[in-house]
Amino acid sequence: MIEMNENVRWEDVKNSMTALTDEEKQEIDLMSDIISQIIKRRQELGISQRELEKITGVRQEAICRMEKMKNLPQLDTLVKIMLPLGLKLSVEKV
Repeated sequence: MIEMNENVRWEDVKNSMTALTDEEKQEIDLMSDIISQIIKRRQELGISQRELEKITGVRQEAICRMEKMKNLPQLDTLVKIMLPLGLKLSVEKV
């Protein structure tokens, strides 16, 4: 088991998850990509998590847990967060 700290890479964590199926790992990868884009855009705009809470109505604590991948948000929460950041979610056939 990998000990979590600021220097742990997602790739290392994912590879250590032997109990997950390949499909579950793909789902986590997808969520990680989405959340990374949200973080990047929030930082580009200079918006703090607390400010994002005021704009979206999503609690700062929930935003923090999402950004740390401790909780994966539901679709409606993602939309609430993404729209004010000027982001949209699209679906592609893979």
